[in-house]
Amino acid sequence: MKYLLCIIAALFTLPPCFGQGVVGELLEKPTMNKYEAEIISEAQKLNDDKKAYALLSEHSSKSWAGAPLLFNLGNISYKGGRYSEAEQHYKKALEKQKFFACYKNLGYALAAQSKLPEARRAFLKALAISGNSDVQCLMWLADNSAGNGDYTAALAMCAQALIYQPDNADLMYAQSLFLSKTGMFSSAISAAFAAFEKTGQSRFLKICAMCAVELGDKPGALSYMEMFGALDTLERSDLFLMGDLYLSIGARAKAVDLYARAPFSDTKLANAAFASLNAGDFQTARIAASKIADEPLRLRVSGLAAARASKNWEAKEKLESYLKKNKTDMLVTAELAEVYFSLKDYVSSAAMFARLRADPSREKTALYGLLRSAVARKSYAQAVAYAEEIAQKYPSREIEKVGKKLREYADEMEKSPR
Repeated sequence: MKYLLCIIAALFTLPPCFGQGVVGELLEKPTMNKYEAEIISEAQKLNDDKKAYALLSEHSSKSWAGAPLLFNLGNISYKGGRYSEAEQHYKKALEKQKFFACYKNLGYALAAQSKLPEARRAFLKALAISGNSDVQCLMWLADNSAGNGDYTAALAMCAQALIYQPDNADLMYAQSLFLSKTGMFSSAISAAFAAFEKTGQSRFLKICAMCAVELGDKPGALSYMEMFGALDTLERSDLFLMGDLYLSIGARAKAVDLYARAPFSDTKLANAAFASLNAGDFQTARIAASKIADEPLRLRVSGLAAARASKNWEAKEKLESYLKKNKTDMLVTAELAEVYFSLKDYVSSAAMFARLRADPSREKTALYGLLRSAVARKSYAQAVAYAEEIAQKYPSREIEKVGKKLREYADEMEKSPR
């Protein structure tokens, strides 16, 4: 939610009205007698908030003092960051006269104190007085509705504001964003792309891309993001989004290139490496691994990539280095066991498979590995023991046959002259 609020925050941080605070001629103004007009004029000429506040405050208790003096006291308090004080001045002004600018500025003062329900009521009253035409009120209310998860109401407020400012790029952006938040992704794309064509602002293309992803149109999303990247400097989140899109359609090398351009992208690079490994693209996996900054993670991923590519001596060196500090990593343990086996280091292989038994989910793999290592070492009696344990825990015809043959072979070896 904070992401949404920050995007359109510029629309909601305008200063409160000064003087009479009227935004348009159709809006209700407070009546002002000649004494108030003179004091307010004198206060404005001082060009010093402290002196102006003292002057207005001095005359605010006069019998002729009304809403305009109190309203301007509130404005000076607001400008100085004294929002609670401003709130009190605005409320006293409204007790004397109810007018648009005071309700609106009261809304800002309440919002600055995080009194959002009260602020909403003040903005709604101001909006009603404006005939639902004040864009700032509409957008504050839209933001508030979005903050409460009511994107339908936020969208309605935004659409109303666009009637009065149809060329406002921030309003068009908010409308596109609210459409996406309500799940109307196709409409959001249409609105955002039309706004892009109208304004030339690249931020609309990013909305198009995100909505295309939601619709499952990954090639379309990539097209929008590539247009976005050609027009604007890609931020870290943009690089990740484009990288993820490339990875999702199998363009792994491009994904790695984008991840490598983003700071602190080790996790993304590791994911790209594993995706490449699973697809049999060992070269891309090795490139991705080489770009990982964190040494242990780089050793792990590059070692696994080397193992899958059958570069066993390289894999052995890297996986051993990694396991010295990460002995409980069972994926690497299993991979190193196979590397040792491929290098015909059956004793080390058996040691790794034995360690793998600490993970119950890998016990079957560990037992079969121990069986293979025992056979390779010609330790047939031990191989029989593993085969029997496998048959007991994971019975199958195949293991029964293997166990039977191993027992026969072990018996023959026992009978053979030494």
